[in-house]
Order: sequence, then structure tokens, then C-alpha cells
Amino acid sequence: MKTLVLFEGDFRQGPYGIDLLPDLGFELSGVQPLQGRLPRKLRDVIEHRTSTKIVVPVRSIPKAQRADLILGLLEPNSKFAAQLKRRGIPPYAGTPMVMISCWLAEWISKANPEDRRALVRQFEAVDLILTLSRNQIEILIDAGFRPEQVDAIPFGCAPELFDGEDVERDIDVLAAGFDHGRDYGTFFDGVGDLDVTVHVLCQPANLAGLTVPDNVVVHGVVPFDQYRAMLRRAKIVAVPTEELAYPTGQSVALEAAASGAAVAYTATTALSEYFDASYAAPVSVGDSKGWQRVIGHLVESSSEREALASAGRAKITEDFSYANMWRAFKTKLSEHGITP
Repeated sequence: MKTLVLFEGDFRQGPYGIDLLPDLGFELSGVQPLQGRLPRKLRDVIEHRTSTKIVVPVRSIPKAQRADLILGLLEPNSKFAAQLKRRGIPPYAGTPMVMISCWLAEWISKANPEDRRALVRQFEAVDLILTLSRNQIEILIDAGFRPEQVDAIPFGCAPELFDGEDVERDIDVLAAGFDHGRDYGTFFDGVGDLDVTVHVLCQPANLAGLTVPDNVVVHGVVPFDQYRAMLRRAKIVAVPTEELAYPTGQSVALEAAASGAAVAYTATTALSEYFDASYAAPVSVGDSKGWQRVIGHLVESSSEREALASAGRAKITEDFSYANMWRAFKTKLSEHGITP
């Protein structure tokens, strides 16, 4: 199936493991990132004024004319193509479009009625919206999307990137996460009195307005190789999050489990589709005492920690690889009648 990928970066680098799709019968195409200061500046000005990423869909029109499928990787890259499709403008109007959705259900759940209707209009022409957790399906249907228009696939990771020769696990506790939805305030309230050093990887914005406990070492944002090395050195990786519609924190949690660390996570509705107590340690949303209890117990109990780590690595490798994600993607297309 000739598939046009709408993605602002270089799709050839395999974001989200998309480089596995050719093995499943998808012939991928897309445009490369703009080169040169002036073209990038013009793009930034245009997209800032329109509040829409329009350059990739416009530059992709020649490839869309030859495509059997349009694949939008997340909402910003998909929005303008979906609007062209809704208005009946070729070539997007005549080509099936699938969007991998991360934030749409969350946006809708927080929107006022007028903005909610606007969000539905923006994406109503997408033939199939694939969320990354099943709880989002009901939110989208309640907002006005058709039941046959919405489904879910599991997110994945590349376990082979985080596995390897055993290294010394000299980091007792590592908390990591850089995006929206992290709840370091609750986490700090829980672990601040524990007799253990906690290392944190995050952006400054994640800690805005918070007091960092004396036993916490903040490393900020680090290069990927250092991030991977720290996951592999960690005995415990904590992923404290807020309750959002989408499974915020799943990337770090999956990669931490794949690296062989024991994972402690906030048991939000969405993230609980990825983890349970048989291979990770759940903490209730907003429960600082829960974080104190869980981290304290795992620090003291090497047997419990190692059992969770072993079970978690096996589960993620079996069920939450990128290969599994894209196999599910292909299955959903078939179930919804999207074929060449």
C-alpha cells in the first residue's frame, strides 16, 4: 500500500518505529525537513500566524496524488490535510486518511462546547482515528465522531535499544519524564523524607513552582544515550503523572521496563492499559503517601524489585514493541475496510 507519511521531521529515521511498516506491505513516502534558514523562517512565520502546520501537507501534495493511504503522525501534522479533505479539495479528498492520535481526546475533554465542536470539525474527515488507549474512544464518540471512525492500538517502544549487557545498577531511584502531565509535586511530597537519593530527568518547566527536596538530584534534559544509560543503571524508575485522557508517561515507563528496571507508575486510567501490579508497582493518582510507601518498599526489598523488573521486561518485549504496534495498525486498517 503506497502510504504518504505526514510528519514534520525525517520519516526515514523511523519515528515510533514506522520504519517497520515496509515489512508489513506499506510503501512509505514523505517530504524531507526544510533546509536553509530562510525557508524555515518563512515556515515558522506562516504557521505561527495560521496556528496550523500547513507546510508539510502542502509540500506533500504531489506524493498524495500517488498515495493509497495518508498516515498522519499525531494531530499537528494531520490537521491541515484533514481540513482540505473535509472541504473536498484533492488529492486529500479522494484518499483514505488515518491519524495516530495522542492529544485529541484530552483537548476535547477540557474544551468548552464551542471549542469542542471546532475540534470535531477539524478532524471529522479523517477516516480512522487511532488512539493509544481504549478509554479515549468513548470521549471521541461522545464528542461527535462516528463509532466506526475511532479505534485504538497499543503504543510501543524498541526493547532492543534498552536491552544489552548487564551494567551495575548504581542508581537507586530515577524519575524521568519531560512532557505535559508529569506530577513531580506529589512525587516529591512522597519521597522527600526517604533515606534514598532520587535522580530526576525533566525539563525546568516540569518543576516550576516546586520545592526540590534535599535528597533529589535534578539532571535536567540529557542526550538520548545518557538517558538510556541511566535507565539501565536504575534499580527503580518512577513515572509520576496526572490523570489525563491519554497515557502520558508511557514512553518512559515502557523503556524503563525494557531496560530491566522495576517500574513504579501512577495508575491513571490510560496508563493502566499498559501496566498492572503483576509486573510494575501502581500508585494512585495524587497519592504522595502511596509514593512514599511504594518507593520505600522497593528500595528495601531487592526480591520484589527484581521480580517486577524481570516480569516487566518480559511483558514489554512480548506485548509493547513497535513491531506489535504496527501489526495492530495493519489489523485495524483491515477491520475498518481501508485497503489499497
